[in-house]
Amino acid sequence: NRNSLLQILNDESGLQELVKALPSKKSSLIILEATGGYEKRAADYLRRKKYRVAIVNAKRVRDFAKASGKLAKTDRIDAQTIMLFGKAFNPAAQPLVSDEEEKRQQNIGRRDQLVRMIATEKQHLEHSSDIIKKAINKHILYLEKELVIIEKQLKELFSQDPELKDKIERLDEIKGVGEVTAMNILIHLPELGKLSHKEVSALAGVAPFNKDSGQSKGKREIWGGRAPVRAALYMAVLAARK
Repeated sequence: NRNSLLQILNDESGLQELVKALPSKKSSLIILEATGGYEKRAADYLRRKKYRVAIVNAKRVRDFAKASGKLAKTDRIDAQTIMLFGKAFNPAAQPLVSDEEEKRQQNIGRRDQLVRMIATEKQHLEHSSDIIKKAINKHILYLEKELVIIEKQLKELFSQDPELKDKIERLDEIKGVGEVTAMNILIHLPELGKLSHKEVSALAGVAPFNKDSGQSKGKREIWGGRAPVRAALYMAVLAARK
């Protein structure tokens, strides 16, 4: 009911209360806005209960709200906007990931954090005193050791799945693509091998879009897609060019 608002806690008891208020599973598509991981508990719980759940990009929802003339932001308005967004675009529901997929996602996420922290610490070295540099280098050494451990764990997780292991070996044959890049792509783009090359290119954000108007032919540009995949492919291209 678009005129009612149910507020619950994001825990087991709250989600049980939510399920009681939801309509039938067959006629429902649950739309959740991506909120930095806070939506995951609810999404996984509902998927285990056999509900169809789609997690959508928060920026797309805000752009939709602005285009609809909704500039104010409250819980009630947000809930109604997300519902209208779902009805307008009918986003695809994502499946519940397996325990193995969850481990791979968490490990690749942790690897990305370590890489960013190492890069940040190296930037701090430039304007630090000798005493501080010593502490920073010590921290960098620790982070690099952690990075080696996490990458080893990732390789072990992939080696346990024959299909994924085969895909990594095939991707690794491409110039510029290493094991880590291949793992990143396979984790964030599980549709690879199941869709056409045009569909996968669009999902990855590397498909050029037209910008034409009348007789004018605009410059083709890539846009959107899954940021982790685009970043991994960008680095692969830089390596291949060298």
